[in-house]
Amino acid sequence: GKGVLSVYSSVSVLDRFEEIGLHAGSCNFLCVSADGRTLITAGEDGAIFVLNVQGLASDDSSLAAAAAATASGDGASRFLASEVVLVQRSQLQKRIEQCKSLRISNNMLRSQLEDESDKLEAECQAKVAEARERDQAEIQELTRRRDGIDRASNAKARESDRILTGMSTSHCTAAGQLTNLYQRKVEHEQERYDALEAERLRLQASIEETSVQVEQQLAREHDQAQRELERQVAAKDLE
Repeated sequence: GKGVLSVYSSVSVLDRFEEIGLHAGSCNFLCVSADGRTLITAGEDGAIFVLNVQGLASDDSSLAAAAAATASGDGASRFLASEVVLVQRSQLQKRIEQCKSLRISNNMLRSQLEDESDKLEAECQAKVAEARERDQAEIQELTRRRDGIDRASNAKARESDRILTGMSTSHCTAAGQLTNLYQRKVEHEQERYDALEAERLRLQASIEETSVQVEQQLAREHDQAQRELERQVAAKDLE
């Protein structure tokens, strides 16, 4: 409650310590830095002391010197090089007000940043939704075109198949008709050939028969002429 700082040279010797007066009232708060080289105190008088401490850090090279100085009775010499900062209550209050103002400004800026972030996020989401709708519309249009092309292609394929089927049927029918016509023509020509051959044979037989008849007629006429000649010769002989 006296506002003094008690400094012990060793944790094993608690009856030997030094007292350093810092605060007008009681010292309510103590804080040691993580590296063990700085000590901060705060008291009821509104003052804050920042002390540069030697001998607390485990790797402090001055630990042996501080222990030797304590053994010789000069324990306060460790704090001769300490940096002591006195802060007035008015200055502390001013700093507190400044901190509050900065905190308020920070909160306002944070709120503005959050608003801007929300606004940007909303705009981004709106743009993303718009782009998605546009992409969906383009996808639907492309799908519609693709379906139309598929339908047209299928219709053309069916029409081509129908035409090919019709042409194949027509060709098969025409081929059958031509085959039948050729067969009938061959048969007709065969019949004509047979008829002509029969007529040739008949005519040949008739010619042969006529030739025989002519030869016989000529023979008869020759005999008759020969007899007539002989008669005439005989008649002349008788005259």
